[in-house]
Amino acid sequence: MRTSQQGADAIVIGAGIVGTAIALALARTGMQVLLVDRGPPGLACSRGNAGIIATSEIEPLVSFRTMLRVPALLLDPLGPLRISPRALPRLLPWFGRAALSARRARRESATMVLAALCEQSLDAHMRLLPEAAHHGLIRRSGMIDAIRDEKGRSLLRARKISCEQYGIAVETLDSSELCDLEPALKAGLAGGLFHPGVAHVSDPLDIVVAYANAFGKYGGTFRQARVDGLDVTDSGVRVLIDGTEIETRHVVVAAGTGSPSLLRPFAKAIPLAAERGYHMQLTEKGPALGRPVMFMSDSFVATPLAHGVRLAGTAEFAAENDEPDWRRADKLLQGAKAYLPDLEPAGATRWMGSRSTFPDSLPAIGAIAGTSIHYAFGHQHLGLTLSAITAEMIANMICKRQASAMLPHLSLDRFARIRR
Repeated sequence: MRTSQQGADAIVIGAGIVGTAIALALARTGMQVLLVDRGPPGLACSRGNAGIIATSEIEPLVSFRTMLRVPALLLDPLGPLRISPRALPRLLPWFGRAALSARRARRESATMVLAALCEQSLDAHMRLLPEAAHHGLIRRSGMIDAIRDEKGRSLLRARKISCEQYGIAVETLDSSELCDLEPALKAGLAGGLFHPGVAHVSDPLDIVVAYANAFGKYGGTFRQARVDGLDVTDSGVRVLIDGTEIETRHVVVAAGTGSPSLLRPFAKAIPLAAERGYHMQLTEKGPALGRPVMFMSDSFVATPLAHGVRLAGTAEFAAENDEPDWRRADKLLQGAKAYLPDLEPAGATRWMGSRSTFPDSLPAIGAIAGTSIHYAFGHQHLGLTLSAITAEMIANMICKRQASAMLPHLSLDRFARIRR
């Protein structure tokens, strides 16, 4: 038997980095906010990311070049982008939409939106939690793209052109300048790019916990529970939480890959894919990196976190019940040794989690028309990067402040007409 009770001004569903940031932003306005998740804040996908506030990562994930490589991707289980043959039938509609999004005009539009969001992302983190930089949680030391040999030169050139087109500062590094900036890198690498506007965090879980703690200080409440459904009422939304119906004025669905199941009664099309990512966390004292280094030729990154270097960056579209392929994490270590010969694998741990990704690489941020149900999910590799600016956008919508000009590009309406 269900019971009903009055709830907070707003309920945020999902305590990853995006949901926790939104809960904090709303609590800072004076609203009574309830944050709900099946697990503690940050312990799902958010704790496993590369730890980079990637202000220059503006290119959509899927291009025509990617689409042409699909046959090869099906056959290579250890490539930087893996598509499981067992998953392909379920993913065909997603890749069909991705192919449409790869058209020049749509891809340029998506790049413009990502550039606009990323430009504001680091400042938004500073506004949401000003003490983060002072406490060492956010480190503004830039990022490097590095290439092993001249074969990677075209990658650097394309990256630089894309960044400069949108006013993103980048500096070209020759082989000696690269080693001067990061002495731990292997001598003789061909060169790289320096991104001065990029930052990284001491640890991805630490930043979620810091936001959750600040949320509590502003009067917010966290509840570890399961959310089973939503129902629109005359005064707001009724949320079913562990068998109890709770009335609230506003709901924000920020549950990553779990968001579509809550929104399907209200949205006709939510073409979201679960994209697996892997990392290898090194715990022994290793190379003294001062900033993240992206290995462009091999499509993964090394980030110096508080407890060691993290290697991350592989992507896998797998069938729902596929076991993790830990060879993908192991390959990160093998590849990194070509750049960082002093890496020490003793005590290393492996991780796998699922990112929520739309075919056009843009997140879904907006509201269901005619309701007070808001949503924020599908941030692909940019959950940490875009979490604070997403929180500002949602808070502005709920508090009826000036709305972002980017919202029309981010609405679920771009996939299908919303229905109640």
